[in-house]
Amino acid sequence: MFSRETHPHAGQTLFSAKRRHPLRKRSNRRRTRARLEQLERRDLLAVTFQFNFANDGNFGFNDPMKGADRKAAMQSTADELGSWFNHTATISVDVFNHNTGDIGAFAVAYFDESNPPNDGFYAGIPQQKTLGGADGNGATADGAITVIWENAGPLSVVWELGDDVNNGEIDFQSLVIHELTHLMGFASDVQENGADLWDSGLGNPSVWQPFDQFLSDNAGSRFINPANQHRINVPAWQSAATGGTADNTGLFFNGTNAVAANGGNPVPIYSPGTWEEGSSGSHIRIIDPTYTDATHLMVPFIRDGQVARRWNPVEAAMMRDIGYDIVMPEPAILLTPSGGSTTVTEAGGTDTFDVQLTVRPPSDVQVTIAAADSSEVSVNNPTTLTFTPVNWNSPQTVTLTGVDDSDTDGDVVSIVTASIVVAQSDPMYGSAAAAELTVSTTDNDMPLNVVTTVFDENDANPSDGTGVSLREAIQWANSHPGGDIITINVSAMFLTLGEIEITETLSIVGNGAANTRIHANNTSRIFKVTGGDLSLKDLKMQKGATTVGEIGEGGGAIQFLSSGSLLLDTVQFVNNLTAASSSAGGAVYVGSGGSLMAVNSVFQSNVTLGDNASGGAVFVEGGTFTIQNTIFLGNRTEGIDAGGGAVAADFSSGQISGTLMQDNLTRGEVSAGGAIFAHLTKIDILDSAIAYNGTEGQNSDGRGIYAFYGPVAITNSTISGNKTQGQFASGGGIALTNADQAMVLTHVTLTKNMTEGQDSTGGGLFFRGSPVNVR
Repeated sequence: MFSRETHPHAGQTLFSAKRRHPLRKRSNRRRTRARLEQLERRDLLAVTFQFNFANDGNFGFNDPMKGADRKAAMQSTADELGSWFNHTATISVDVFNHNTGDIGAFAVAYFDESNPPNDGFYAGIPQQKTLGGADGNGATADGAITVIWENAGPLSVVWELGDDVNNGEIDFQSLVIHELTHLMGFASDVQENGADLWDSGLGNPSVWQPFDQFLSDNAGSRFINPANQHRINVPAWQSAATGGTADNTGLFFNGTNAVAANGGNPVPIYSPGTWEEGSSGSHIRIIDPTYTDATHLMVPFIRDGQVARRWNPVEAAMMRDIGYDIVMPEPAILLTPSGGSTTVTEAGGTDTFDVQLTVRPPSDVQVTIAAADSSEVSVNNPTTLTFTPVNWNSPQTVTLTGVDDSDTDGDVVSIVTASIVVAQSDPMYGSAAAAELTVSTTDNDMPLNVVTTVFDENDANPSDGTGVSLREAIQWANSHPGGDIITINVSAMFLTLGEIEITETLSIVGNGAANTRIHANNTSRIFKVTGGDLSLKDLKMQKGATTVGEIGEGGGAIQFLSSGSLLLDTVQFVNNLTAASSSAGGAVYVGSGGSLMAVNSVFQSNVTLGDNASGGAVFVEGGTFTIQNTIFLGNRTEGIDAGGGAVAADFSSGQISGTLMQDNLTRGEVSAGGAIFAHLTKIDILDSAIAYNGTEGQNSDGRGIYAFYGPVAITNSTISGNKTQGQFASGGGIALTNADQAMVLTHVTLTKNMTEGQDSTGGGLFFRGSPVNVR
């Protein structure tokens, strides 16, 4: 049996646990027929304690006024303890009342033992059943507890069933868990002289509790030797059993789990100078102030007021050592958002969440609430919460408020943390991790990556105007590096404030060329790109223009001066122009080693008007280009020495595939290549048609294609209906001059190409100083 006794000690109420056994001889061992018990069905693994309350008077559990509450408190406390076991079993416990102090205890506990072997570590019936063994005692109760409701000692007993345990009151729940823990095997069977409880004879093969296998001296030597029929080292035991009067003396528990949980040290076991039957050897020693009733449940003494109600990690580890799978809830902070999530708004919208603890602390715990990003969310009062042993699981509500800003940053997700204030909290929660709550702050600023007005505005705050203009959206993107995406939600935008500069990687997405138009009304270029990549999709760029004074400024719609890439996906360029000399690329100019990819696009009626302004639609200088499934229709150059009615390239390399070039034209003298002009450029043309293009000026060779000092390969393509009209303008279809590599024509159709001017030769093909391979 285990008892909790009352002793006067420094003005406090204390208890000790003593285990008393009736005399049992081997010849009197109970031999009941084993049977399997029908276990209660449970969704979760747990041990169920089934209490059988004795009808032994009108007091205690039978008190007419208090009895029902006491029974309920005992059952709920036992249910909590049972949930710590990752096992399924039902343990029957007889419960008795006692109302005098003749036992000298608060409670005594007993567990049944039957049919032990001749030697070994043999568990009591509750532990056997919990670990899946047979029911060795049949219908007999597995154990018993007697509660002493009144005490004859110098201090009267005042019981507190709930959480609000004050000074002068004994914690009933702590008492119940302590005694049931003993009943489940936290106990020693070794007597003071080293004998077991079955009269096996001192030093003979003996029977012990599983707990006893881990008892050792201060050097770590265990007393019981399983290899020698579980005999005990009697002299060593007798020396240590009453030797625990100082640190590092007496008995210790050195199970692997317990030592690890105790910082690598064995756990000191209660072994006072005078042996206390039922208490010595079965509790954690309290000489060291590390082990107190505030932090450990299985110590031999208890004070009045708040004490531990759960196993310390060391005690849980000791239970694992004796064979149990323990799954105790860890001390932690629990955050529960209202409605399942937490969202605030920049307009001052609020939301709430609840805070509580997962485990009852012996004393107060303080929790502080803080926002990781105070520019998005603020914590309203209270910012500090105090949880007590009474209100630890009562939710406390915290209110959060969104913080306004002028940034159009979209909805922002941030973190609010709840942290233990260690210096103001019970040590149980000293290592509890901070809990985090995800909070979304809804932006109330107008999103600047969505164009919402047709007007060309440049307001300090877009909400001051008619909406977000294309210019404002791009300026916002320039100030937010990282590859933004602008979506256009209006049908037409008219530029009135000049070209728009793009300095960072950007994507602009429209709603189709028929529904999304950027119109400069021939007053300025549309985009000037000086940094990053630019991607345009599903839109039309119309009437972008440079003036006659902008000499050398190419690109009527886009001037791409970045070393990055320009992607045109399903984009139409219509009626764009450059007016000054040396202003190449009526629609698009790509320089500075940049790259161009045009896919599924249309270039129509674009023009360069100045001299030396090549590329009626596109000019690429010192870069690369890829043109796929694109149409060039009716583009032209007007000036002298302005080659390439559709496309011109200089010191570049490129590929054209699946593309139609038709009705493109150069009009000025020495303006070669009605469709394509390539200078020192490698060019491959595949699966394309170059038709009805022309040159009108003198010395303007190659109405379809003109290549100078660069290799050309044409495959599976048709070149037809092209012609030159000026004097000395040779090569109606293709003209190739001074290439260092052969032109390769593979499955190419040359038909109806012609030259009309005086001294103009090669209606289909003209080459000078260059080999041609036809396949």
